[in-house]
Amino acid sequence: MRYFLQVIIILIFYGCNTPVKNNTPVKTVETTVEIIKNIDTFPDGKKQVVYDYPDEKDSLNYLVKQYNENGKLLFEAKAYNKKFIDSKINYYENGNIQSVEKLYKPVSFNDSTYDCDIKEYRENGSLQRSYSSINNLTSGKEISYDSSGRIDTTIECLNGQLNGKEIIYYPSGKIKSIIVFKNNIAVGFKYDFKENGDTLRAFANGGYNENGVFYKKWLPSGLILTETMGNKERTFVIWKWMNKGKEVKRLISKGKLMNDGRLEFIAPE
Repeated sequence: MRYFLQVIIILIFYGCNTPVKNNTPVKTVETTVEIIKNIDTFPDGKKQVVYDYPDEKDSLNYLVKQYNENGKLLFEAKAYNKKFIDSKINYYENGNIQSVEKLYKPVSFNDSTYDCDIKEYRENGSLQRSYSSINNLTSGKEISYDSSGRIDTTIECLNGQLNGKEIIYYPSGKIKSIIVFKNNIAVGFKYDFKENGDTLRAFANGGYNENGVFYKKWLPSGLILTETMGNKERTFVIWKWMNKGKEVKRLISKGKLMNDGRLEFIAPE
């Protein structure tokens, strides 16, 4: 059910120099504001959707607000000529923002597929996730945050699939692990790091490396321990202890076969 509501608000002020007649201030009308509302209601008459027209002479620009049966605001957005513009905002029942969709261009009311930047929030108001949606598929960098607002994970996506690095962080901001994906499949190595930057372990997934080195650890002795693949089949690795760019020692390891078929190479002590 929809009904039309017109509200006229008359603002009245008493100025410092307001004229006086018979010792009584004379009321002077400063301005008049007219607000037009179209309201859709639930069967019991409670408001469901409200269309606010701040300017009675402009029927194209308005604000849309949607409520639940308890009168709680669930959604609001600016609109122009029956299209959402700027941003779409969803709310939790406690009044906190649930998500904000910043639209790339105007979107028809009945469009379910569109492009936007999205921020999602926890019910307590803290930011949980931010990402871009292209044709309703996540593309670009997706960032997840912990409850304190620190970056927890970043993921590179394309057309709704993992394509690129997934990086997990310690609360300090240091990198905890890195995995490289191609079309949702892990390739190369999964790296686990200590908080000081040393590589803790590396799992073989495909063939990703940086300048041929899959692993690097700075030892208390001042030496650097590195790991390179021994052959193209990746059936063994070569550990090297380096001192100022020169090899001091090496060790060949065939790794450990895990239950899921991966080879795990653990750094020697």
